[in-house]
Amino acid sequence: MSPSSVSNHSSSAALAAFLRGVERRGAVLAELQSGDAGDGDLALHAAMRRFRDDAATLPMAEWPSRFWSLLLAQPRLRYRSEVALP
Repeated sequence: MSPSSVSNHSSSAALAAFLRGVERRGAVLAELQSGDAGDGDLALHAAMRRFRDDAATLPMAEWPSRFWSLLLAQPRLRYRSEVALP
């Protein structure tokens, strides 16, 4: 394995671990912010896709703030859906 492939593997493993760590918290925040689990999930997955692209250019110390910024910037989280109560 070349040094760059080891570095890429380490980076992808770190990225996967980071996303696993924030996914549940992100899902809860997105659902509460949007008022709908489906809209929250769509916003979360869009933010995670965008974050994967951005993470390669950022130091790991900046990952948390970048991820949460991307999630909160999702259009689906700007307007709260009314949820019918049983």
